[in-house]
Amino acid sequence: MRLFIAIDVPDVVKEHLSYLQRSLEVEGLRLVHPKNIHLTLNFLGHREDIPVIIEKLSTVEFSPFSLHLSATGFFPSTVEPRVLWVGLEESDELIALQRQIDLLFEPKRSFKAHLTIARMKQVDEKKDFEIVSAVQKLSVKSLSFKVSSFRLYKSTLTPLGAVYEVLETFKGNS
Repeated sequence: MRLFIAIDVPDVVKEHLSYLQRSLEVEGLRLVHPKNIHLTLNFLGHREDIPVIIEKLSTVEFSPFSLHLSATGFFPSTVEPRVLWVGLEESDELIALQRQIDLLFEPKRSFKAHLTIARMKQVDEKKDFEIVSAVQKLSVKSLSFKVSSFRLYKSTLTPLGAVYEVLETFKGNS
């Protein structure tokens, strides 16, 4: 099974991100369905040891905290934009939570707090420039949301996109 650990994003944030997506009237983008927008803490990849993973994640301790949307950005860069995201302001609490998870499961990627909203369909210098210009004009609202849990997800890739299934929810200390 393809697994990842993530923080859910509330509907009000998803609605704003959906609005930003609709503001991008540029061909060449594959938009992430708003219901699938989340903050990935660790991509585990293909694993079958779900009971072991759940047991390890049950040891993670954190207190609820808030996250705040910041600016837009691209992976790997504005020169080669392949993934469009909305970032989150730095948070000591988020970093502490994410590091606990990384100690349990070796990370496959370095961590950058972001919410992916679109991916490039193909490489095209002219389109890349158009998309970067359009994204730089977007105005991200200063929204914040409370994080009181994280989840273990199963991801199934289909021709219509990824389908996510929650396998377990882990709550913070109240």
